[in-house]
Amino acid sequence: MCGHDDLAEWLQRRFPDMEGGKKKRKRRVKSRFQPVVEAGTNGINHDLDNDDIVRTLDRWDKTYGIEIGDVGANKVTVRFLSLPESLDALAREIYEFCPDVVDQGFGVLDDMVAMQARDSKEIAPDMARLIEGVDLQHPDAGLILLQRSLRDTQTVALWWD
Repeated sequence: MCGHDDLAEWLQRRFPDMEGGKKKRKRRVKSRFQPVVEAGTNGINHDLDNDDIVRTLDRWDKTYGIEIGDVGANKVTVRFLSLPESLDALAREIYEFCPDVVDQGFGVLDDMVAMQARDSKEIAPDMARLIEGVDLQHPDAGLILLQRSLRDTQTVALWWD
């Protein structure tokens, strides 16, 4: 303000989003994404802020229709109401948006299967069905499993840690 209180107040009223302003204009988002905004969901370790997350969810909603759930500071579960016939492009987009889905999820199921075999534990039927016929050593096994999971459940849990 530097002694120019009247001018500073006028500027704040005229430009409420201006850096240093006292008030911030509320972001206008679809009410269905308000939990994501309120949780501040982000993937900051992948250079994704809350706006990036909301923009992607909004685009997916316009393209496929989505429902969201299990919202947290670094996670959101997405249920697609419709899916394209070929899931390759969507799976790759999901992977680019949220690498942990493959790098810490579907892409490491081979390790989980190996641990269960080592411990003489039976693989759960839904897991056995998911991995049936997939070469878990194939470089794209994680993407293939993501596509299969999407086809079966129309849902993906996204997280950034």
